[in-house]
Amino acid sequence: MFGIGNSHTHDLVLVVDVESDGASAALVQLHGSKPAEIVAAVRTELPYESRSADAQIAGVRACIDEVTDKILTMRPPDIRGKLVSAYAIVHMPWADVRVILGDARNKSDVRVTDNLISHIAQEAMKKESMDPAAHIESSIIRVELNGYPTSAPIDKRAKHIVLTILASTCDIAIRESVLQAVQRAHITRPPLLRSTVRGFALGASCIPTSPPGDHTIVDISRAGSRVIHITDGLPTTLTTIEHGLNSLFTHIAPNKHPADILALMRLVEAGECTEEACTSFLQNLGRAESQLSEIYTQAFTSIAKQGLLPQSLILIVHPTLAPWLSRFFTRPEFSPCVTTHKPFSVQILDATHFTQSVQVREHVDVSLGLISATALVYSEPTRRTA
Repeated sequence: MFGIGNSHTHDLVLVVDVESDGASAALVQLHGSKPAEIVAAVRTELPYESRSADAQIAGVRACIDEVTDKILTMRPPDIRGKLVSAYAIVHMPWADVRVILGDARNKSDVRVTDNLISHIAQEAMKKESMDPAAHIESSIIRVELNGYPTSAPIDKRAKHIVLTILASTCDIAIRESVLQAVQRAHITRPPLLRSTVRGFALGASCIPTSPPGDHTIVDISRAGSRVIHITDGLPTTLTTIEHGLNSLFTHIAPNKHPADILALMRLVEAGECTEEACTSFLQNLGRAESQLSEIYTQAFTSIAKQGLLPQSLILIVHPTLAPWLSRFFTRPEFSPCVTTHKPFSVQILDATHFTQSVQVREHVDVSLGLISATALVYSEPTRRTA
């Protein structure tokens, strides 16, 4: 589960959010069990254009350098003390995230110890083909003893022990950029790198659903999309779709710049689009919806073979596209993949869902990804790692 951080009071932390198309950074002050406070933030992103994979990596690395160097000059006058630690939260496609099960059965009850749990986790990790050099995290997010979840397994006895492990790797070049940026910040501790899956799952856990803690999260970035099946507040299935905003814009209007498409979408949503411009755009939008429907029907059907998806769908996407896509995901063709066999009930994840763990200082402009990253930092001290 996601605990509340309470071991740090007034510590200052550097938080870097590495996106598919740029990066953002924040100075965050922790106040014990009170919400973390973002006191300064900066963001930069690459322009929409076609690039080779190497050029994209080089561009994002430049963004990491820019935001980390700039944020160090933005400390408010009333914020004192040294930076004590740094976190980098990495989005797709730079992070490969997997849910791994560790399973141990014994003929009789055994006492559960830290060493036993660590051994089960390590044996489960050995079966995965993840590059050890790129490893950034492997966290035990759930322990079940004889079929029952427990947050305090140590010294209990059980025949059957099941661990749910969230494991992530990061593109080595992106990881190197983060390490170099933290060195320039003169932070003595190595930075902690994490994937976005836990951060967004944390934000979605604040949204009431039925049953509580069960969601289908759809996270759509420029580079691709990820469908996260959340059960009892924890990710159980992750599915990556190589179809993000870049390919979506191509489907909608291949000859238009993405900024023009977004501008038209805002006019359509506001009911201010002229008839001539809207007619053509809406026709293109309809064709794009048909293609998008095929892509997501295939993805949801594949996931549903492992278990039907919760009806509550949490959408994470560019805010201009959120109203349109929130309507799209209520289409009836997705219903067979839902536990209730009814259309998804869609909510858009936004900053208000993180208010219990994150506050933003007045006049500080901050992205949803950076707020989510800060929420994850706030929750981190009570996590168990493998």
